[in-house]
Amino acid sequence: MSKYEYNYVSILVGTISGKLKEDYRQVIDRYAADGWKLHSLVPMPLLAGGQASVLDLIFERIIE
Repeated sequence: MSKYEYNYVSILVGTISGKLKEDYRQVIDRYAADGWKLHSLVPMPLLAGGQASVLDLIFERIIE
């Protein structure tokens, strides 16, 4: 049975603009180059009006 390790990356969302502080596609590409696979995206605690304040990217890879 395979064992996995996980890495969590948080990207802040601008409270006024609603824009991500970092391009999530570049983060995914950077981690993929190191052998990580994107497992999921999770919008974290919502601000007033339903806006996410942080986007968590969860990466996984098999432990060898």
